[in-house]
Amino acid sequence: MTAWSATVNRPLRDISGMRSGALPRAAFSVLLSLVLLAPIVLTGGTGGEKFSLETLMRALADVRGIDAAFREIREVGILNEPVILTGILRYRAPDYVKKQVLLPRRESIEINAEELYIDTPETGQRRLRLDDYPAIAVLVESFRATLAGDLDSLRRYYRTTLTGTFDNWRLRLRPIDEAMAEQVKAVAISGRQARVLSITTLETGGARSVMTITPTNS
Repeated sequence: MTAWSATVNRPLRDISGMRSGALPRAAFSVLLSLVLLAPIVLTGGTGGEKFSLETLMRALADVRGIDAAFREIREVGILNEPVILTGILRYRAPDYVKKQVLLPRRESIEINAEELYIDTPETGQRRLRLDDYPAIAVLVESFRATLAGDLDSLRRYYRTTLTGTFDNWRLRLRPIDEAMAEQVKAVAISGRQARVLSITTLETGGARSVMTITPTNS
């Protein structure tokens, strides 16, 4: 197996085969991107109110369902060229999210309430209980806080910094939870008006991923 194919295939395989409580860095990045991608489209404007994290969170809470296409570019130090993934995303309020990779090969990860489903060519579909994987459970809880517009809960998991205006904003999240902080340095979400345009994830090991999102049901 080449270094390129090993890097592409490793994350979901790592999740499905890991012991209870363990979370490899590559797998963690996949899950972090997934749970932060659910609120892809924000509804409405600020209604004349001064733009702030509070107004942004209220807009996020209004999202009930999303279908979108994504393109993700992963830069890993051991590779000469970036890895490019494309696929589709689906969110249904309050607690269902699916990320399906179509190219360079088909695989998926799905969160439904308290269960996590991993589907890869090597392992087929596997079901995991979030209670058995505390680090994943923290991610899911932070995701649910975001969708609910629960700013207090979001700040319990991340240090938040919002800059810009409603026409050009950037939200930076730095993990507070020790398990997350060991894997991910920061996440930057950029948007314009009522739409998230990209999510950049910086891992502590030096890897970087940039995902661009195109909603298909707006």
